[in-house]
Amino acid sequence: MVQAAQKTHAMRVLFFVVFLMFGWLPAVGQGSENQNELFAAALEKADMGDADALALVAEADLHGRFGQPKDVELALEKFRQSASLGSALGQFGLGLIYDEGTIVERDLNEAFRLYELSASQGFAPAQNHLASLLIGGAEGRKDTQEGERLLRAAAAQGLPLAQSNLAAFLSDFRIDKNLSAESLELFRKAAAKDHPEAQFQLGQIYQGGFGVEENELQAIMLFRRAAEAGHSDAQLKLGMYYETGRLVEQDLDKALAWYQKAAASGNEVAIAHLAGTEFQSQSDKLIKTSRRAGQSILSWWWNSLLEGFIEPLVVNYSAIGIVMLIGLLFTTIAIIYKAVKTIVLLPLKLFRRKPPPESQKRVI
Repeated sequence: MVQAAQKTHAMRVLFFVVFLMFGWLPAVGQGSENQNELFAAALEKADMGDADALALVAEADLHGRFGQPKDVELALEKFRQSASLGSALGQFGLGLIYDEGTIVERDLNEAFRLYELSASQGFAPAQNHLASLLIGGAEGRKDTQEGERLLRAAAAQGLPLAQSNLAAFLSDFRIDKNLSAESLELFRKAAAKDHPEAQFQLGQIYQGGFGVEENELQAIMLFRRAAEAGHSDAQLKLGMYYETGRLVEQDLDKALAWYQKAAASGNEVAIAHLAGTEFQSQSDKLIKTSRRAGQSILSWWWNSLLEGFIEPLVVNYSAIGIVMLIGLLFTTIAIIYKAVKTIVLLPLKLFRRKPPPESQKRVI
């Protein structure tokens, strides 16, 4: 009996770690050996109708993890079965599906109902999501007091997402420049658990000196950790440091790479930065080009012209840019033709000069 209870608890922990960390899930066949063993046990229990095990297997079916083939319809059926059996895991998983609205039509009322059922059983992720809906006033149900209570309950269980959300809720240091000691401690706890949003926010705190002594080196370290975990705002920040060379060695290649990663995630500031003149300016390109050892002067000039003028001209001005480019090419060809003609034909003219007329010959 004790062994069965331990296995159930272990499966809850596995579900909590693997399903609920939002983006930090292992790919197919890449879970730890212990996780794979627990999942194998969950498969057996799911076949026997265990509610929590059904939710765990449903998550694997939904995303194609732990060697399970991706099957959205089967996952949805298992989540519904798990939720109907009273599993807090299944209720939360199904609530998340209705909240996101990617598999089924979005239904926030149903998401509210399922989150409430799961949260009433003390399930931290459900408490966090329900709090977010209440604080945000979804479906006209704004209740910041209840939202804070739920966030505190989830944060007390050690959920990094709830700790970060509660810290942000208690002190918006970006607006009032004030940061409470409680918020700082919550950000630190979540960041220590490698939560990217908490790492980014803590980086901003150290960068601006909000409630702490200003420490940009510490900020850069935190931005890097968040950026490597895929946080687009942290990637943008790191790109700016590499572009300007502030407190790091200037490296325009690394700056561009971080900007591109942030833009690929849909970061509008990064997209605008790449499309604008700040990073694509000719001076930056000349600096970059001049570092290429062994290039001839002609090659250096052409690359500078191409990257610093022609490329942004075509990209930014489309049809007008193309017309101007064609004109530039014809002008360049004409100049080259004239230069070659002059260089090649001038010696021939000198060697083939006609003798002077008889009247101009000197008489010796």
